[in-house]
Amino acid sequence: MAIWHMLQGFLSTFPQYSPNSNSSSSIVGVNLFAESYGGKYGPAFASLWERQNAKRLNDTLSSTGTLAIKLVSVGIINGCVDDLIQGPYYPQMANNNTFGLTAINPTRATYANSSFYTPGGCRDSIISCRAAKVSQDPDGNGDVDEVNNLCSKAYSTCYDNVIDTYADSRRSYYDIAHLLPDSFPPSSYLEYLNTPSFLSAIGSPVNYTETNSQVVSEFKYTGDYERDSLVPEIASLLNSGIRVGFIYGDRDYICNWLGGEAISLAVASYPPAADAYSARFPAAEYAPIIVNDSYIGGVVRQFANLSFSRIYDAGHLVPAYQPETAFQVFARIISGTSVSTGRAIDLKNYNTTGTANAEHKNSLPNSPPNTCWLRAIPNTCTNDQKNKIVNGEGIVVGGILYDTPNDYSSLALQSTKTVVGKSTPVGAVASVTTVTQVLTGLYTATATPSPKNAAVPLYNSNTLMFGLTSLVFFNIL
Repeated sequence: MAIWHMLQGFLSTFPQYSPNSNSSSSIVGVNLFAESYGGKYGPAFASLWERQNAKRLNDTLSSTGTLAIKLVSVGIINGCVDDLIQGPYYPQMANNNTFGLTAINPTRATYANSSFYTPGGCRDSIISCRAAKVSQDPDGNGDVDEVNNLCSKAYSTCYDNVIDTYADSRRSYYDIAHLLPDSFPPSSYLEYLNTPSFLSAIGSPVNYTETNSQVVSEFKYTGDYERDSLVPEIASLLNSGIRVGFIYGDRDYICNWLGGEAISLAVASYPPAADAYSARFPAAEYAPIIVNDSYIGGVVRQFANLSFSRIYDAGHLVPAYQPETAFQVFARIISGTSVSTGRAIDLKNYNTTGTANAEHKNSLPNSPPNTCWLRAIPNTCTNDQKNKIVNGEGIVVGGILYDTPNDYSSLALQSTKTVVGKSTPVGAVASVTTVTQVLTGLYTATATPSPKNAAVPLYNSNTLMFGLTSLVFFNIL
């Protein structure tokens, strides 16, 4: 509801984006893209907007004092939507992935799989949680202790016994190719968001921190992660004519593409979308995602308004790994064209053709060295680096910890001279400048590139893109 109020203010302030602004308002729409936990946020936000729109039509909500939010599309990027569906795919992703990686002991993987199905295990705990929530806390206020306890237990049961067995691998949960600590994508933005000029510009009296532990604690206390299935909400959105696009990088573990594919099939088979999608979406084959005239960025299954994209060689934050592929898929979803080629299509009857399964296999690249970011110490720094920080050793340039100035490469020196201006001791704040890169235009494929170019990574250690929990975009179609 808070986001609905925010959009009311935004659309009132910028009426050119409002569907109520003029006679041509029917061509203006809102596109909601959400990532990670956005697999829950996105459908919940979108469904509430649709309910508010319905209240405006039946006069239970003022149509003169509020604005309609005309939703065109919902995109979910490596979203954790429902453990009841995605849970079994954690042990599979750990040891039976398309990269030939055996991340954990096979016995542990078998245990994780059985822990999902065993009586009183993950699946049963989720079912008990949701039954209690429906009967005792139907509005989802999180103020019924019995429901909270059951749902919190369901979360810990699933996480400890099914999901977190992957901890044995000592690999990143967000990219199976990376060993811990994993510092990709870069945390440069944390420096920018904490510059005095930025904080002053937005009127913030406090600095920016990435995670609020108190909020995390409350989510765990209420068992928020397991309380609801969002598949019915997504199916309802799809049935109302809203485009739904699932986008999953194939190196992510925590919200992996195998579970994402299962979610897309579950949405297609759930009433009321099932009448149109239950047979034709699974029957649609996987077609290449043609990014430009020399590169295939993944594969997509698409029928009508529903699509599922597997993005090659991308971790949890897809745009950071494959920015051009992510941009083309994003643009094609919001414009209603073929996700495979970018061509104009008749969405009512369109389906992709190609192969029955997304069976492309590749090898993992070497794990990159870590970068210790001062504002992201827990996730990016080794124990030795943490000890240096505690002891006041080393110097910080651009938010990065170095042992000595001699550790800079010539490229890093040139970069830090441009961005920061000088080195600073641990704990000091450096100024940061930013550069905006103009996005490339939309691409429409006229041919399929050679398969030999299908899986070349498009990122390097200097790439900086942002994957946010949820994003709202407006476009004129």
